[in-house]
Amino acid sequence: MDLIVGAGDNAADVGREFDLESAVNYAWSSPWIPFRLPLEFRDPQLEEAYLQVTAPILKRLLKRAAIFCILFVLFSSGPYWVQEAAHGGIRRTHLLRWCAQLVIIIFPSVIAAFRPTEFGAVAAGTIVSIGILINHRCRAAFLVGEANIIAEMFAADGSAALTSDAPTMASFAMIIVAVVAPIRAKWGVVLMLLMPMIYLLFTLPVPELEGGKTLRHVLLAAQLQGIAALSCLARAHLEDKERHDFYITGKLREILTQEKVKRVMAEHEAEGGPFSSKCANQAHLENVGDCEDSHCLSSVIFDTDMADNLENKRQAALVKLGEQEFWYIHEE
Repeated sequence: MDLIVGAGDNAADVGREFDLESAVNYAWSSPWIPFRLPLEFRDPQLEEAYLQVTAPILKRLLKRAAIFCILFVLFSSGPYWVQEAAHGGIRRTHLLRWCAQLVIIIFPSVIAAFRPTEFGAVAAGTIVSIGILINHRCRAAFLVGEANIIAEMFAADGSAALTSDAPTMASFAMIIVAVVAPIRAKWGVVLMLLMPMIYLLFTLPVPELEGGKTLRHVLLAAQLQGIAALSCLARAHLEDKERHDFYITGKLREILTQEKVKRVMAEHEAEGGPFSSKCANQAHLENVGDCEDSHCLSSVIFDTDMADNLENKRQAALVKLGEQEFWYIHEE
């Protein structure tokens, strides 16, 4: 019971003593700014351990994103496949769109299966964004030189349905949220900068989109960047809390381990074990294998000058002590 109470006190000490700012590199951390962007732990080993903990979450979310991309293509473009195949006059446009749809389906699945990393997530988000832009009828027709006849082919759908970027913006918003959620905030900043640039690159050269209004396209790109920025800020806040919990938990484990070792060594010293400062006689070491008392076992464990031929006895004593105190876990 004393050990449990002491652990609670130590937890409070850790929260006061080990400030996260001393262990994490931030892009900025100012009292005048209501948020901060964590980059990585200062200790490379601690950062590697943090990545190992978050890797399964990233892999699971990437698999879900890959499934969502398949469903997205099936429900957003699938109903028009028969209609598009009937228009033989713009075959190059249809072929380009079908290739874009295949990319949207295949690339995230490959990343989720073979490279479930943060770089892979950003790459998948970028490629899928380009695929969604090319899958737009006006953009695809413009890229293959069939923009002059596509309006005649789909006149029944109306010009708004043909040139509107509303579905594209909604798709981009979903991509931003899906990609930023499982990765570190610093990678989300990369996506925040890439998304508006990709949108403008594939939009400004196409005069048919939204009546060719450049200002409208720029404003839409700014809205995309705003969505990405808010997503990054939310992710940075969550990551800061995750790193805090991970850091405090690790420090608490270290303290509990140290307290456990100190307690066993103190018991050995208080009981006058054969390697304590109170006892100079070590003759009973030969019978350590038959010794069942805690002070004999701890004596064997913490003796650093023991001969090599007693190493096996030391390990056996450690196992036996763990079994007596119920902290040793047997291998399955």
